[in-house]
Amino acid sequence: MTACYFCGHEDGEWLTLLVCQVGHAQTFRLFHTATGQREGMGRWDGSGEPNQRWTICRLGHMRPRPIAQPGRRRAWHQRLVAWVLRADAAPTDAPAEPLRESPNVIRLLGSTGSGKSQLVRALRFEAQTPDPTFCMIEGISASAIDIDRLPSPAEGPTLDDGALLPTTSFDKTARDTLQNYLAYLGGWEQAQELDDLLARLLPFATGEEIRDWGSVRTPYVLTTYQERGGATAKSITPIIDLPGEIVRHLSGGTGSDEPLPPMSRSDLAQLSYTHQFVAVIDCMSLGGVFGALDPTEREAALRKRSNVTPEVAHRMSRKETESLLVFLQSMGSVADGATRSIPLTLCLAKSDALHRILARRQVGHHGLDRWSFLWAEATDKAASLNAFVEAGAAALVHLCGFDGARTAAADRLLQPISALPGGQRFARAMALSASLLADLGDSGAFHRLIVSEGPVDLNLPGGGIVSMESARDYWFLSTAGFDLMARDVACSVLVQALLATDYGRDRVAGISAHSSHLRFALTSTREFLPGDGPVRADDDPRARLAENSGVLQVLADVLQGALR
Repeated sequence: MTACYFCGHEDGEWLTLLVCQVGHAQTFRLFHTATGQREGMGRWDGSGEPNQRWTICRLGHMRPRPIAQPGRRRAWHQRLVAWVLRADAAPTDAPAEPLRESPNVIRLLGSTGSGKSQLVRALRFEAQTPDPTFCMIEGISASAIDIDRLPSPAEGPTLDDGALLPTTSFDKTARDTLQNYLAYLGGWEQAQELDDLLARLLPFATGEEIRDWGSVRTPYVLTTYQERGGATAKSITPIIDLPGEIVRHLSGGTGSDEPLPPMSRSDLAQLSYTHQFVAVIDCMSLGGVFGALDPTEREAALRKRSNVTPEVAHRMSRKETESLLVFLQSMGSVADGATRSIPLTLCLAKSDALHRILARRQVGHHGLDRWSFLWAEATDKAASLNAFVEAGAAALVHLCGFDGARTAAADRLLQPISALPGGQRFARAMALSASLLADLGDSGAFHRLIVSEGPVDLNLPGGGIVSMESARDYWFLSTAGFDLMARDVACSVLVQALLATDYGRDRVAGISAHSSHLRFALTSTREFLPGDGPVRADDDPRARLAENSGVLQVLADVLQGALR
């Protein structure tokens, strides 16, 4: 029995879908793989050659499968006719796909409205891989890496006037995906027969269980092609955007009397088949950020949550972020109860809001004071500033224990701390943390970190400068095998310091103990809040970014397993 490529379910080929196209007409047959076409649906009678073959796992994930080689088509066609007449078993001798059998499955976690869907869309369809001819790093030989941008029928497309369009909501379930594709092939009347087929295949299931089948999220697949030694290597990286409500289930709720919303058991079960998490935290969950924006800016920054008042959206985001941090502190134990360390990238999304605030504080404030809006409501502002810097220092001390491959720039930042005895490291880390946070409070440097290309100069305590690489160079270094770069150090310090102002240093630092490789990034998939000028509407073309260094950084992180 073949396991599902996307969720690991042991029955990865529960159903088979064969598609035959003659001219502009398409017919299909969907049937139970184990028993053949005896239990199936569709109008295809077996005449003609199939031009597509899909397998569907027990939870509903679709996967394209190869058609038999041309030299064997006659024999396979004879078997197809035999299936219709005698219900023979499906063939098992189709050639294997030239893909690794254990893809790096990425799952996105985050509160409702945090920006997860926008990040998936940017990774899947928008982020541009750098041209290797622009790699000027000494000793690094970059290769061409292309991403297939064409949407697949397995990725949750929407049926519109008979045509399949890539979804814009990114909330399609596996059942939606399959039914839309069947409707595209044979019309909605045939697609509705899916319930009848499921009832026959699941005779002991209740009506609710049949309706629940396929309720898992559709995976979005990054298919990459990389030139290696004159040949092209193909790999895939599935990304699953889990529902925002799942965060509250994972943490056991937030301690309020509000009941937990319904959650698919399949979604929860899939967590045990995860190779990397990407956790997305809404920048607008931070009280200091929300308080520093005016009502118009708040509404623009909250994006999808504009259907409620900004104040309600802020409270919801904060509550769910707390739940997410609780889960991330103990995420080594997932759905199967096993303890294992899972790589994690933590993204602070909608960071254009932070840039907007820093830009208008560029002249009247200097150094660490540019961040003082974060603790504007605090009673003891000096203690809040100290806690801000301490969180960054704790991040630096933790990074000193990282044993992966470092770049020279990252080593220059961390070596003066790691060279000291354990008891003396924190004081040195405090000085570097304060310097890095002051540098990144400059609106130009911050914009280069999240959006535009270009390095950022980081000042060392006592003199000296380390140049933080651009996102483009970060990409080249990551694919060349480096695990820790200056950009990782800067983002780790800044994100942990920002989160500590609202959620506490210990809670944020505790995440590091449960991830084999923890990275941080700041992203802004759209720029609705520019550094100056009026806010931009959702349909404003200026909100789309020609460059997006934060998203490119995350893309390098999620593709690292596939491109090395």
